[in-house]
Amino acid sequence: MTADAFIHLPELRARVTHPEKSLLRLTPKMFSMWEQRARAAGWPAGWRLSDEAIEASRLRCSAITLMAMTSGSTPTVR
Repeated sequence: MTADAFIHLPELRARVTHPEKSLLRLTPKMFSMWEQRARAAGWPAGWRLSDEAIEASRLRCSAITLMAMTSGSTPTVR
């Protein structure tokens, strides 16, 4: 296996944003900026979901999807 992620599409190499410059990278600095914006907008201190709540939601959605895949029905989130 090669370490070159662009071996098959080398023309994309120059189009990828470096992780340190990406606005999509979730760093402590980015979270701090979001917290400041939320406070300025009047959001309560606990406006973000906890890691536990996010994980519970992920597990529920995964279970619903798995059940639907095995039963052949359409998933329904409750």
